[in-house]
Formats: sequence, C-alpha cells, structure tokens
Amino acid sequence: MGLRQYLVDEWRELARVNRSDRPWEMPVAAALANGLPIFFAASQGELGLGLAASLGGLVFLHLPATRLSHRMAWLMACAFGMTGSHALGLLGTWCPRWWCRCSSSSPSS
Repeated sequence: MGLRQYLVDEWRELARVNRSDRPWEMPVAAALANGLPIFFAASQGELGLGLAASLGGLVFLHLPATRLSHRMAWLMACAFGMTGSHALGLLGTWCPRWWCRCSSSSPSS
C-alpha cells in the first residue's frame, strides 16, 4: 500500500459519520457547557479563566447510560479527578522546584 492509498483511507475514516446511541440533546448540552464559559470570559477579557472553566464541561461527556444515581456518582468522581489534575498542574507552575530538583544552583547575590 502506497502513501497515497494510506492517506485516502485515513481521510475516509476521518470523514465518516458514525451512528451514536446517545440522545441528540447530549452533544448540544456538551457544546453549551464548553462554549458558554469561554464566551462569557472572553467578553470580560479573561480568556484564560474561561478556558479553565470550560474544562468542567468536558466532565459531562463521561456520563454512562445508566440509572441517575450511578450517573451522579460517576459525574462527581470525574469532576474531582479533573479538579485535582488541574490543581496539581497549577501547583507545579507555581513552584516547579517541588517537582524537579534538577538544578541545585543557589541564587547569587
């Protein structure tokens, strides 16, 4: 198989529309949950905060098609996981020497 045939096959897979078992409201709600925080934050001039807030909308995509009590517990677990991951990332940018002790040079005076 040549490169041309490989690229054609990849394009067909990429452009194919698959059937979904989810209700049509789910993608609309996910788009609103991701887009509205970015829109409102951008209108206030705080795009970075809007991008961080839109991460919460991604949790919505992990809902299984089970009973309500199971979905609520799963959503809570995913939200805690994403919040914890974001908090660790912020902590790492705040003080990167906690995570990597590669440089042992002291500040010169």
